Amino acid sequence: MWIIKIGGHLLEADRATVLKLIHTLARVSRIEPLTIITGGGIYADCIRALDRRYSIGPAASHWTAILATHLSAYRLASMRPGLFALSNQITSSVQTKIPLLLPLDLVRRSNLPHTWDVTSDSIAAFVARRSRSHLLLLKTVDGVIDPFPGGRLLREILADDLSRLRTSPVDSHLPVLLSTHDIDAWLANGLHPERLESIVKGEDTISTHISP
Repeated sequence: MWIIKIGGHLLEADRATVLKLIHTLARVSRIEPLTIITGGGIYADCIRALDRRYSIGPAASHWTAILATHLSAYRLASMRPGLFALSNQITSSVQTKIPLLLPLDLVRRSNLPHTWDVTSDSIAAFVARRSRSHLLLLKTVDGVIDPFPGGRLLREILADDLSRLRTSPVDSHLPVLLSTHDIDAWLANGLHPERLESIVKGEDTISTHISP
């Protein structure tokens, strides 16, 4: 099974682009089980702004930002009614619909830190570890660019090296999870959904492989 995290800001692309991604997910799900986790996107950005203005605090911001991922999930599901099954549990069984995870209950029972260091990137890694699945992070960048911006695409990087980069496209806790729990991850540009399909099929494509 593959755990696929769809960045919240990726869902802010034009409707035709997002529908193309959804169509690819539907096609790939017929050959490989998928579970989708969405990022908080603009909803999480609002929470960050509120935290800066009103000092909500890391714990309250953390839980509210996780609820923001639920809002993104409902938004994604609304774009293709009947394709996704909203769920608060990890399932590896074959389903007629693609599980779209609402992670609040899972995170409550986890030992993930309650800070901005943990976003849907780390939550997706936590789910991948629990379900012994492959992990693919879809964002609006081709992979890990060093230096960013204007640098070169790194096709391979160790999780420990990723944590030492000056700028990173993933949250700061993700490399810790990958290295500690021996998880491989791929980072690719969801604006080009054919790359998602290539990665799931084990084919070479433009992306970054993050190894533990």
